[in-house]
Amino acid sequence: MSSLTDSVVSNVSTIDSEGYSLSLIKNGLYSENDTLFATFKQPLRVISGDVILKTANGLNMDDSISFTEQAIGLSPTGTEQALTLGYLTDHNKDTAMIFLLNYRDNPNHNSSTKSENQVMIKMTKKF
Repeated sequence: MSSLTDSVVSNVSTIDSEGYSLSLIKNGLYSENDTLFATFKQPLRVISGDVILKTANGLNMDDSISFTEQAIGLSPTGTEQALTLGYLTDHNKDTAMIFLLNYRDNPNHNSSTKSENQVMIKMTKKF
């Protein structure tokens, strides 16, 4: 990528990224109107890439601004992986329920962030 003159960001290298998702679904497990599912995914993540960041760092004696350039790697410190287990059922024509268990390791691709666990239950009733 060509750099812009006087730009804050320059020398952007080729940026490579990857992500994936795998889901397994089973309909009609206990009854005709239920679904059991599992999803494993790694959200999109930069695996390589760099930029040069130009920032002001002071004022010169002639009142001109001095700048410094810093190379910034775009690859995060960790790799987020998430697992979701869920069960959806229709109790009758007007009532449904979903139960979800979520687990995220290295949320937001940050290795210093604690893993997250969630439990969600949602019940809907049409009237």
